[in-house]
Amino acid sequence: MSKLEKLVVTKQYLDAENKWVQILGSGESLSILFPPVSDCQRRISQFITEHNNEFLFLEVNPLDLATEELIDLEKSLLIQVRLMSEFKKFQSFESLIHHLDKNKRHLVITCPLADFLFTQKGKHYLSLIQKIIFEYTPTLTCFLAFETDIIHPDSAELVRNYHMLFQHIDYYPLYSSTDTSTFINYLCLKWEIKMKTKVKQEIIEKCGGYFWLVKEALRQIRDTGSWDINSESFQYRLQTIAQSLKESEYITIAKILSKNRGFDDVQLHSRKYLQKIRLLDNKSNLTVPLLKDTIIKLGASKRKLILIKNEIFLNQVPVSNFFSRKEFRIIKLLLSREGETVTRDEIADVIWLMDVKEKYSEWAIDQLVKRLRNRLSELLIPKTVIRSVRGKGYCYVQS
Repeated sequence: MSKLEKLVVTKQYLDAENKWVQILGSGESLSILFPPVSDCQRRISQFITEHNNEFLFLEVNPLDLATEELIDLEKSLLIQVRLMSEFKKFQSFESLIHHLDKNKRHLVITCPLADFLFTQKGKHYLSLIQKIIFEYTPTLTCFLAFETDIIHPDSAELVRNYHMLFQHIDYYPLYSSTDTSTFINYLCLKWEIKMKTKVKQEIIEKCGGYFWLVKEALRQIRDTGSWDINSESFQYRLQTIAQSLKESEYITIAKILSKNRGFDDVQLHSRKYLQKIRLLDNKSNLTVPLLKDTIIKLGASKRKLILIKNEIFLNQVPVSNFFSRKEFRIIKLLLSREGETVTRDEIADVIWLMDVKEKYSEWAIDQLVKRLRNRLSELLIPKTVIRSVRGKGYCYVQS
């Protein structure tokens, strides 16, 4: 790491570094949960580089299907360590462990692709790493970094089953405004940028501690003199972050944005997790304002109603009972004629069935459609899917 790069070291990293050293030095395993699409790999590489004299760090690849048994893993680690002149003499893995134990030094297994441990192909590595830790603890331990919520209800059972790998779970959240300011100062120095205080504050507030976004903003300022959130490169970053969220995390944020506070247990868990990685603040406000529109647009593309026979489904889940009788009749008609204009007369026919002339009222129809739009927003479907056609009626359009 160059001298200049050290300027970007943040208070958050220094605090985390001290904690990580203490845990690994005690011979226990450590897993760190980073925000999605963060500087995870950079921080882990930084930590390993700065502490490779205290710990012996060796990598494993969960996608290496050739490593099937414990002995295969031991051979793989031994091959790596014998490339270092200090350990070239060791002929067996046990003799290496004995040497490290005698010198009060820890072998730490790292996994740059730790998220793959929770895929179908990578799960066999969870078992192998736990076996080798059981065999050689506390001299051997592991240091894993994830960009997903591994204690989410979907994967919590795996964490419980492989508890030796997850003795400590720490969070490395998005950066504070102070650390973001430090990063901006570093880039301004590196790229010789002169920046007004107002512009700097705007970047800090809108990017919310996401260094990936901050760096793109300053890159644009360096190259063009200003930054544009509507640029292709910026939109790509925002979409990548939004699409990296778990379904329950996306729904939780979308509900907060729509002021819908009806959370189920999984969404309550996700809200707590999002607060820990600082994507939400303590009052459940989104800390990266730039993500708001992207998440709303993502909702429009991900959440679509489908009419199958006489039932309405949302992402393969039946939701017919979610609507009142009149609302159901209207949405069913609109879905059956998706993309076409449905007149108020046609809507009246399905609402009242009998005695249409006696009960017909344009005002009543408009009020029912208004209620239907609000009902759709509770399902996190944009109200704009029902479009008003002036002087005629309504049209249902899903992007």
